[in-house]
Amino acid sequence: MICAVYIRVSIRTFPIADVLDLHRICQASSAMVALQITKYVERELLNHNRLLHPHIIQFKEVFLTNEFLGIAMEFAPGGDMFQYVKQRNGLQEYEARWFFQQLIIALDYCHKIGVVNRDIKLVSTVCL
Repeated sequence: MICAVYIRVSIRTFPIADVLDLHRICQASSAMVALQITKYVERELLNHNRLLHPHIIQFKEVFLTNEFLGIAMEFAPGGDMFQYVKQRNGLQEYEARWFFQQLIIALDYCHKIGVVNRDIKLVSTVCL
């Protein structure tokens, strides 16, 4: 399931297969001159595109406007883990263990394919 909001502006969409060279895409469009896509953003998009795992949010599409680069991803209706833990005033051990196991399985998968995340925290972890 994808959550995307479309507004009345000129938006160009690119399927994941076309994201392989974002610099070329931006340079080819004269309207995209203001948008600067660094090698770090490109690497992040390419790495996330490679992640196909049930415990990792799916990357769907890239949207380029004159000012913004938008990313359409799988919808996570449960919100982030910080809110989930806060609403329950903490977690019972069995529930925390269940979430932690999913996180470790996803991280193991990422590390096996050569992708590393240095910013793992409750706010950047979501509930499906």
